[in-house]
Amino acid sequence: MTTAKKPAGSSNSNDRAEIRIGVSDSTRELTIESTLSSGEVESLVAKSASSDAPLVLQDEKGRTVIVPANKISYVEISPRAIRKVGFGTD
Repeated sequence: MTTAKKPAGSSNSNDRAEIRIGVSDSTRELTIESTLSSGEVESLVAKSASSDAPLVLQDEKGRTVIVPANKISYVEISPRAIRKVGFGTD
């Protein structure tokens, strides 16, 4: 089993990733906001695909998502946008 777990608050907001996983035989995709960096997620997905082990990810709230490797259609990894509050402009 390929697992990823990082304690909450151990990363800064720059290395967090938003992960979208397409699951075969399902019309919806899974979206996970993770405290892992894009590179860490990419290596976990590659390891899962090469060993046919389930991909196990944990989101920033501590929830665990397990996806069987043979059901993964695609994985989209992007840096998570920082949500801004207020009316300021940049």
